[in-house]
Amino acid sequence: MSGAEIAAEIAEALAEVGTDTGTGPLVATITRAPIDAPVNPWDAPSTTQVSTFQTTVIRDMWRYGEIDGTLIRADDLKLMAQAGAVVPTTADTLTLDDEEYRIMSVMPEAIGGVDLYYIIQARK
Repeated sequence: MSGAEIAAEIAEALAEVGTDTGTGPLVATITRAPIDAPVNPWDAPSTTQVSTFQTTVIRDMWRYGEIDGTLIRADDLKLMAQAGAVVPTTADTLTLDDEEYRIMSVMPEAIGGVDLYYIIQARK
């Protein structure tokens, strides 16, 4: 089984979790601000429009030892998000249940160079 097939199965499982709990898949919106100018000549051309991307997520909880009050706060969201065409970054914002959050970190879980899913830390 390839990494892309595994990532597709994980994305499907994330959607099923919401359906199995009776609320339906939990979908977050990633918002990317426009890029003024490329930093390097080989970077993608600039854009003047805000881009939005939807991703299926599930809420996770921080383990007791992970919360330090500075880098990770008790009220920070921990989300497991499907891997897709767009990798979330700390320059993006995330909207979930009509609440907007700053993305503090994105930790990809990858196999063979293929992202399977992302752990996103988000803060109000």
